[in-house]
Amino acid sequence: MLCNGEGAIPARFSAPQFGATRSTASPVETIAFRPFVFATLSTLAEGRPLRLQERPLSFLSLSQISELLDALDGRDTTPGIGLVARVCLSTGARWGEAQALTPARVANGAVTFANTKSRRTRTIPIDKKLEAELHAHFKRYGLFSNCMLTFSRVIDTTSIKLPAGQATHVLRHTFASHFVMHGGNILTLQKILGHSSLAMTMRYAHLSPDHLQDAVHLNPLRKISNAKPCAI
Repeated sequence: MLCNGEGAIPARFSAPQFGATRSTASPVETIAFRPFVFATLSTLAEGRPLRLQERPLSFLSLSQISELLDALDGRDTTPGIGLVARVCLSTGARWGEAQALTPARVANGAVTFANTKSRRTRTIPIDKKLEAELHAHFKRYGLFSNCMLTFSRVIDTTSIKLPAGQATHVLRHTFASHFVMHGGNILTLQKILGHSSLAMTMRYAHLSPDHLQDAVHLNPLRKISNAKPCAI
């Protein structure tokens, strides 16, 4: 939500909401809303990004990952849905990227994602077991079917509760979060995820075991050997 000083104003309207606002707003409310619209359009025209509050990123614990994979593997009507999830959890891929894999893009201990959001292909190493499982699936069933909606239905049957709008993307957040928590390099993570901006990847930096710990060791008081504690 954006705030205009009088109250909260949604940062984004759906068509029905916008229509309802126009039909129910009083003349005073309409006039009061115009400066906000003008300021927003001016900001965009000047090329300055709107600053919105970031939403916390949710990720799965190890026990939740196991629960989810068991539920996906039990979905007999959608072969390979658990395998797509494993690719996402192993590489940080978006669901659509993993789902679009072909046999030719699974080779030499790596997967290659094409038609990505950043429009750049990227190749990420995977273990031999996952590579063998992918080729076994392609040989038996062919390419993956579009199973994103099925994933959402399956996760609803588990004890896992996600923020609205995350669904399959929680797998990407889970990979990145566990990567950093186990000491992974943030610059390496940027390349794995295919982020064009490091700022996007820095959302996970706070999960690092030693994140900002230099503040403890490199602050000026640590350099003053005779620093006295503050009197209370």
